Formats: sequence, C-alpha cells, structure tokens
Amino acid sequence: MREDLFKQFAALFKSNDRAYGTYSKPVRRDDGKLEPASRTNRQPYTAEHVASHLEGVTPLGLVPILPNGNCWWGAIDIDEYPTDHAALGKEVEKLKLPLLVCKTKSD
Repeated sequence: MREDLFKQFAALFKSNDRAYGTYSKPVRRDDGKLEPASRTNRQPYTAEHVASHLEGVTPLGLVPILPNGNCWWGAIDIDEYPTDHAALGKEVEKLKLPLLVCKTKSD
C-alpha cells in the first residue's frame, strides 16, 4: 500500500495504536447472525493490515478510543435481524443526524 494512502486512512480513522482486532471466518448462529472468532493483537496496525483489510482478505478492527480517552470516530452495531437499512437511512436523514448507515457482512 502506498504510504500516502495509509496516512490518509490513519488520519480518517484515528485510532489507538496499542492494539487492533481481527477475526476468522464467521459461523451462522441460530438467530441468523454471523459470528466470527475474534481476537485482539496488542501491537500497532500497519499499512499491510490496512491493505489486506481494504482488499477483503483479512478483517481489521480499529480501537476508536485514543490513549487520552478521546474518540475521533465511532460505530454503532445493531444486532437486530433483519435490519431495514433503507428505512434506517431515511430516519437518519429525517432527524438530520451526522451518521452514515452501513451494512456489514454479518447482516
């Protein structure tokens, strides 16, 4: 991965550099949710981790809580299945919330 792209990614998703997460192939639970075996690696993530994540090879979970306790970004995980993403997006727009609705692989 080009160093400038890594720097852009790191600036957009400022994260704790003490750890990152990843997971293995998920298994579907009885309620329909896909659940992976996750693990935390207690070391900084690298440009190679980001490239592998963006290429869809290896998942990368960043820790949004910075060492000083502040956050630069956040995510909300709704574990309600099925989720009507279009309706949720319309509600976010109607309420003028500064949010982006995304569908994940576990949905």
